[in-house]
Amino acid sequence: MAQLDKFTEGRKPVTFVDLFASAGGISEGFMQAYTDHNYYDFVLASDINENCELTHRVRYNEQLGLDTKFITEDIMSPTFLPHLKKALGKKEIDVVTGGPSCQSFSLSGRRKRFDKRDGLFNHYLKVIRALRPKYLFTPLAA
Repeated sequence: MAQLDKFTEGRKPVTFVDLFASAGGISEGFMQAYTDHNYYDFVLASDINENCELTHRVRYNEQLGLDTKFITEDIMSPTFLPHLKKALGKKEIDVVTGGPSCQSFSLSGRRKRFDKRDGLFNHYLKVIRALRPKYLFTPLAA
């Protein structure tokens, strides 16, 4: 895509992966945060919801012409990390973004006892340890 080539010319890519990507709010913010010298190279997104994959593929792959991969899988699945590593290949990741679900910790609404989502953050940390990014961006809910 000629527009993409012109945009990236003379800029250094900063690679990023978006976990718990949902419809792509964090991804979109990173994509728009370029400078004269850098741009964010959106390598991969992941979410458990297959509708999120459709949204990402249309926005980033079809509309913007990127080669962003998507994994529709629970981060707590024992196969998630091997699938992630395979999808990334040898690509080094500069930034990992992600907002693990906080429903099991939230003080508002009903909380389930022994909610399986209690372990999401620990699995998120496993991924971070495996990828060893230079930076981590994790927005916290109020």
